[in-house]
Amino acid sequence: MLLARRNGRSGRDGRLSRPLKIDMDGDDTPRSRRAAREADEKRRTAERRHQARASAIGFQFVLSIAVGAWGGNWLDERFDTTPLLLIAGLLLGAGAAYRDLAKLARDNDALDATEPDPSNDESST
Repeated sequence: MLLARRNGRSGRDGRLSRPLKIDMDGDDTPRSRRAAREADEKRRTAERRHQARASAIGFQFVLSIAVGAWGGNWLDERFDTTPLLLIAGLLLGAGAAYRDLAKLARDNDALDATEPDPSNDESST
């Protein structure tokens, strides 16, 4: 691969324009560039999906425990059993949080197994 300067002129700030990659093997066709862009877009989409799942895990974990604590506290006030139902609500919330965590991890593994790996894409080789 050879790097060449496009137009060889300076820009407004006095720097040369950005480098232009020239493929000496003849692989620099519009079709191969499009395939590379598509593979890059698939990789970015997969990364965004993983980030969304990771943020969902944290949100659901905190929310499950908070709802359990709130429900236990509400029941404690209603039945005048001050610490017991709050503790039970916290434990139920933590159990629900761990159950959701295990379910999201299992779904994540199943989704990873079905997604093609963009780094092993045959069109980009």
